[in-house]
Amino acid sequence: MEESSSSSVGRFAVLKGKIKTRTIVLNILAEFIASILFSILYFIFISRYISPNFSIDFITLSYGVGLAYFAAVYIPFHTFRIHVIPFITIISALRKKQLKFFWYKIPAQIFGGLIGVLLFNFINQETTQVNIYDLHKIHYANPWMMAFVNFVTAGILCYGFFIIRVFFRKRKVSGTILMGLLITVIFSLTGLMSNVSALNPFGLMFYDILTEKTLYLHPWYFSLLIHVVAPLFATLLVYYRLKYSLSENGESDKVVPLNEKIMKNYDI
Repeated sequence: MEESSSSSVGRFAVLKGKIKTRTIVLNILAEFIASILFSILYFIFISRYISPNFSIDFITLSYGVGLAYFAAVYIPFHTFRIHVIPFITIISALRKKQLKFFWYKIPAQIFGGLIGVLLFNFINQETTQVNIYDLHKIHYANPWMMAFVNFVTAGILCYGFFIIRVFFRKRKVSGTILMGLLITVIFSLTGLMSNVSALNPFGLMFYDILTEKTLYLHPWYFSLLIHVVAPLFATLLVYYRLKYSLSENGESDKVVPLNEKIMKNYDI
């Protein structure tokens, strides 16, 4: 009897390990595919807006960027587990105390962003042949101002993500749609500004590297400040500010799942 019980426990542990491994692999694959989709659609929509061969207004472009995020998150596995944007991954990992997110989600986002840019560059050469940075009409000579704008953009993004997560849990509204609308609003406010990379940091980084555009207009330390330090600091500030507010009010953001399905849209 004891041997049978031990055997059952052993098989359950093995099964649990396989399910966990499968879930991680699926998450890596989903994040990779989503990052490709978001980067390529993000740049394609912008290239169509810039090209004289297409008639697209800026509001339509903003909705297109929001739609690109929605499609990227929803298409691979219909799950809100996909983040695409590393600052969302960071605040989610801190909130859930799951630092393993850093080791498999962010590398998937990096490689997905690279593949997305490579595919876009090929499409761009064959079709529109535009410079993505022709979109920018507002330029700041002061790199500290650029860093501040990226700081504010990342802060709004992360704060909105956190609020949507709570709102979605209480109202049962699709968080993916709300996040797409948030991306739309943020892009409509920042899309015309130069060096605002918080919405697509890896995609813009690889576009800069492969086309030798704006990344090389500043010393490396200013590029690091603008695109890494400022948005990362905003992400951490939002997390600890919200965590402090919740603890002061005696509340918790702990997820209470509705069922135990592994791949569920509300589970982030």
